[in-house]
Amino acid sequence: MFTVGIADPMMKRRHEIILPELLRREGFEVTVHEPGTPITADGFEIAIYALAEETLLTRGRIFLDWAAIGGGQDGTMRRLWTDMPVVMISFGFPYYLYDAPRVPTYINAWATMDPMQHAVVDLLLGRASWQGKSPVDAFVVPDAHY
Repeated sequence: MFTVGIADPMMKRRHEIILPELLRREGFEVTVHEPGTPITADGFEIAIYALAEETLLTRGRIFLDWAAIGGGQDGTMRRLWTDMPVVMISFGFPYYLYDAPRVPTYINAWATMDPMQHAVVDLLLGRASWQGKSPVDAFVVPDAHY
């Protein structure tokens, strides 16, 4: 799992995301990537990018920080969706698809709070049903869709 925690724009610090622990409680073996270590698909079945950044009206554009996620030049350039199943989950900011237009599965969870992370686990495990399509279209026109 790739995550840099929950960005708290009011406090200027990051909090730990609970998603890895929730998945462990469900019986999954979860490895959280340490930025700067080599990124490889070997030994893993799926890669999860768990992004958790709340927005404020006072903030400008938020970018997917590949350097913080991967660490170093190699990690910044690596995209695992060419090698294995990948899901990108955005807890908060719904527009990361601008920065990762080729990610095969993208989930907007809308908020970083713990109950939302619990809800995502329930959805991933089939205990709840998905409620349709995201109202956010990062590309606006059909020709730009990948």
